[in-house]
Amino acid sequence: MHVLRIAIALLAHLVLLKAEDTGYELLVQSAPEAWERNCTTVDAESIGQLNGVFMQPSVGIFELGGTSFTAALDGFGKMHRFEFDVESSQVCVAAKIIPTGFYNQSIEAGTIALGILFEETTPPRSCPNPMCNLMGANDNVFVNTIEIDGHFFVLTDTPQWVEMDADSMGIVDVWAWNESDSVVQNFHMGMLGSAHPLVRPGKTGDDARVVGIQSDMPMGFGHTQLDVWAVDPSNPHRRELLNRVNMDELLDDAWMPYLHSFGLTEDLAVLPLMPVNVDMTQVMKGQPLKTAFSDVPSMPNGTSMFVVAPLDGSDTTTYTVPEFFFIHTVNTFVDEKSGEIVIDLSTAKSNPLVGSGVDIDAIRNKTQRDEVDHMVVKRFRLDPSDGSSTVETISDPAMSTDFIKPNPRVNGLEYCYYWADVWDYVEGIWGSMAVVKQDLCSGDVEQGRMFWHRAGWFPSEPTMVPSDTEGAEEDEGDVLFTALEGATGITYLVVVDAMTMESKLEMPLDGHIPFTTHGQFYSW
Repeated sequence: MHVLRIAIALLAHLVLLKAEDTGYELLVQSAPEAWERNCTTVDAESIGQLNGVFMQPSVGIFELGGTSFTAALDGFGKMHRFEFDVESSQVCVAAKIIPTGFYNQSIEAGTIALGILFEETTPPRSCPNPMCNLMGANDNVFVNTIEIDGHFFVLTDTPQWVEMDADSMGIVDVWAWNESDSVVQNFHMGMLGSAHPLVRPGKTGDDARVVGIQSDMPMGFGHTQLDVWAVDPSNPHRRELLNRVNMDELLDDAWMPYLHSFGLTEDLAVLPLMPVNVDMTQVMKGQPLKTAFSDVPSMPNGTSMFVVAPLDGSDTTTYTVPEFFFIHTVNTFVDEKSGEIVIDLSTAKSNPLVGSGVDIDAIRNKTQRDEVDHMVVKRFRLDPSDGSSTVETISDPAMSTDFIKPNPRVNGLEYCYYWADVWDYVEGIWGSMAVVKQDLCSGDVEQGRMFWHRAGWFPSEPTMVPSDTEGAEEDEGDVLFTALEGATGITYLVVVDAMTMESKLEMPLDGHIPFTTHGQFYSW
């Protein structure tokens, strides 16, 4: 009898473990259906002070006309709109594929159109001339959203921004920086941008400007440049140059860096430079972006760099640190006591953008995805007094931590909390996911963690919406995300109390939302 009980317990344990990632493959299964706007009345306490719209982009379609994307982020984008109305206690939901030029050209052709992709499709598209992908629409941007002066944009790691009508989710225009733009020099071409522009901290009114970065490639001669710019508040079609880094003067190579994100304080842009060069000549030959990633020969082995660029255009400072690769910046600030510049990044041991973590076949294969390297959050301290640096880990290295956000009111300031997605919540099962709240100020980062977890549920990036109450604590407010329940194929809109990490609302939606990117909440 004792042996039987042990066997039953082991079987039950195995069943529970299997439930942890059942249906994870749905994250890369197409969901092209539009959701017409539909409103649901909910308990008033479940949405509390939430009054605004939560925009959640995702991939919507992974194949077309017998041709399939092979990298998750190459798929056709889809936008989900969640309206919260405190007065009526209603949540209204709508969704549609983003009708970009790339999508429309593909529908017209009956297959995936030409354009720059991370990985080539299966079967490969026919590229009649070396420049064919550069000449595509290249507006399949859905990684992030931002609102500037009444204009709503979707964006990714390109200088090109796409303006969207936030109500209809239709495309208004591909945003063109006009001729008075002071960023790109003559005989240069803007090639790469960042999906994470930031509002300048500590400023109000016209001084609270959106700051971004851009990598420029020389056309025949000149320097490869990394520019820091701000949107002109008097003319949102114009950018102003704040500072510039000549990359081939920084090292002995004419190299182009890849920065999906960067750090920003009131007076400084902090630019993380991993040992990765993007050789755009490969893309000009019709190759996918993945083939353009290469090493930086003159960067010393085992090292990466930070360049600190003052926003007043004065001289930059360079710090050499132990090697890291990264995607997302958590937050950046100047330590008031030590004067050190602090930047927190989700880091990896190798370039995560070319690994199996974004490969569709690997995501669908449990054995392959369970072997994906972890992302670990690290805190880098850069000391301007002597040019030294230190680094420490501030996430659980037994889990993979990414898609991270603090309270938006502390961006660029000293802070105590972040909320993030974790994978490997149950060790050895990559698809076992949770949302973590990390306390950085309690004195023990290992003990300062709280989790929201449902076995077999796969949450999107958590977005912290701070409380409107005067004098509210940093962690007072709500956390929004969507979560796909793998066993049923239903995605839920979830509202969690930011302090307790307890659910206030778990509202089932009309179907499933696949691989998601960065959601943003816009208050009314």
